[in-house]
Amino acid sequence: MSNTEAIRLMLNQDPATATWHTPVYSNEALQLLGWAYENITGKSMEDGFRTGILEPLGLSRSFWSPPKDDPNANIVELDPSSMKDLVGYDFEEGLATYTPTGGIYSSLGDLSAIGRSILSSSLLPPSTTREWLRPITHSQHTHSAIGRPWEITRMDLPFAPGSERTRLVDIYAKNGGIAAYLTYLILSPDHGIGFTLMVASKTSFGGDGDLDATFSILSELLLEKWVPAAEAAARDAAGDDLAGTYVADDGSDSTAELALVRGRLGLTVKRLVYNGTDFFATVGKNLGFQGADLQFVGLKDEGEVSFRAVFSNIEGESAGRAPVLGKKCAGTWGGAGWFTYGNTALDEAVFSLGVDGKATALSFPALRLKLIKKPTKELVGFDDSHTASEEL
Repeated sequence: MSNTEAIRLMLNQDPATATWHTPVYSNEALQLLGWAYENITGKSMEDGFRTGILEPLGLSRSFWSPPKDDPNANIVELDPSSMKDLVGYDFEEGLATYTPTGGIYSSLGDLSAIGRSILSSSLLPPSTTREWLRPITHSQHTHSAIGRPWEITRMDLPFAPGSERTRLVDIYAKNGGIAAYLTYLILSPDHGIGFTLMVASKTSFGGDGDLDATFSILSELLLEKWVPAAEAAARDAAGDDLAGTYVADDGSDSTAELALVRGRLGLTVKRLVYNGTDFFATVGKNLGFQGADLQFVGLKDEGEVSFRAVFSNIEGESAGRAPVLGKKCAGTWGGAGWFTYGNTALDEAVFSLGVDGKATALSFPALRLKLIKKPTKELVGFDDSHTASEEL
């Protein structure tokens, strides 16, 4: 079928919804995007796939068209009687102009390499990757969103193993399948990890259109086990590398104590003294906060990494009904850089790192204060002592 004929048939269809009314997945939209790419660049999608992805990443087991007589190809001989509601698919037929919808042939190794490339921004500028790994709209489900063309699951992860408090982590996935073949690419940008899953089976799609149980069970196990493990490992690494006591080396009475505190998100600033003055008891009291947690904001330079302090108050018991507007919707995103001193954000904190990735110093630019980390013989773990910030 020609492109012109395909477009004519699309135009003769009734619209699924009004524009910008609700998200609807469309293979034809990606097909049109492929044709637009060819018209804009003057080269085929197959050439673009080869020169833009396969060659730069050194992939040898991914194909735009089905490989011929490949002894390593996992070809499933279909039994039409087992497909019921689905049309059988011949591995060697290919998808022709429908290939831009997700019809490439690949291996677990190559698909994993593509996932690592996305996470490391090896083909795209980091800012473009961050823009790409973002939701575009919501769905009707609380823990589901839609990207381009990401299928985004929002996972509740405990602050620490055993913690009742959780934070949301966005998991960016793309699944696809036809007849006997199912594939999943799952990425967790927050943790820099991902998973690939492929299933080839006569029962990949059940007769009622449900996915093969193997596919769903494996994907659930991957998310259930590995993502919380990565979260816990990252928290432990932050404690080992960054937590501790920092002191001034100029003789002034300035110090900062950072620790992992159960139930707190980030590195808790347990104590901050500036020129003999308790920062939270004086400045914090006047500005309306009594504690702070340092959280990474994605800014790094040679030997330095930037964090932002999330200032917080003790929450009192509210009387009456629970609020609708602002219901547990943290306003911290609107408060970054809100307090300034000398035209510098008061919530900025910068760690200086050694060659081993461990902190050697901590700077608060607004206070014009740089503190040196005191050496410790023991690794810094969880702190169970009672502090004001634990109650925030």
